[in-house]
Amino acid sequence: MERKIAPERREKYLRLIQDMRIIDDVFMNAVFKDNKECTELVLRIILDRKDLIVTSVKTQESLKNIYGRSLALDILAQDSEGRIYDIEFQRDSSKASARRARYHSSLMDSNYVLPGDDFEELPEKYVIFVTEEDVFGEGLPLYSFSMACNETAVKFPDGTHIIYVNGENRSDTELGILMQDFFCTRADDIKNKILADKVRLLKEETEEERMMCETWDEFVANEVAEGKKEAEHEKAVEIATSLITKGIPVETIKECTGLKQEVIDELLKAAV
Repeated sequence: MERKIAPERREKYLRLIQDMRIIDDVFMNAVFKDNKECTELVLRIILDRKDLIVTSVKTQESLKNIYGRSLALDILAQDSEGRIYDIEFQRDSSKASARRARYHSSLMDSNYVLPGDDFEELPEKYVIFVTEEDVFGEGLPLYSFSMACNETAVKFPDGTHIIYVNGENRSDTELGILMQDFFCTRADDIKNKILADKVRLLKEETEEERMMCETWDEFVANEVAEGKKEAEHEKAVEIATSLITKGIPVETIKECTGLKQEVIDELLKAAV
């Protein structure tokens, strides 16, 4: 359904869109939404695998955790070999910590294995953070991590790969040029044609541009709603914890807070 946007707000959005880069959250979402070609280009360059074929792409894909914090992945993709990829664009280095990468990885596992599944059916997965700054400060174009035995250095074949791509790398390599492209505001300055064409389409006065305005409007509305929702959940957990310490019956706690039984069960365990 088309969102009705006031003319003055639309004009403001159009000005903002002209200054947006692929690294910016809202614009990234518009560039990669259902876009196998752009996603395939990015993965092929980062992983140096020219034979990689992307079969599905979703942006802002929600991974649920009924016991704790859920996630909305920037880009969730799958290739023809069944490998899955979480690509995160992060301008704030503090939000690209190693433990955050660990949490993304764990939720990907929990959302891809069903009751009764063999653990060997877990797909090979990649968590990729594209960061504006050099998070590790070593000047490398990217940093890749996988588990290994401390004593022998033998790799632990759990199928998990974590990669940090250094956005400060603006070299003339394929990866450096891709990073340059991510920080361009003008389509004419983007060197990878696939990305340039998509950015140009979104920034010109076309149907795509109208959709871009709607995406921005929806993003703002969702951010406000999510902020309220998260605050309400945190407050409910705080109240439930207090009631548990006072020995209030579980049914009363559920009725007062609206929390699910599973969440209250976890709070009860933590209180023991």
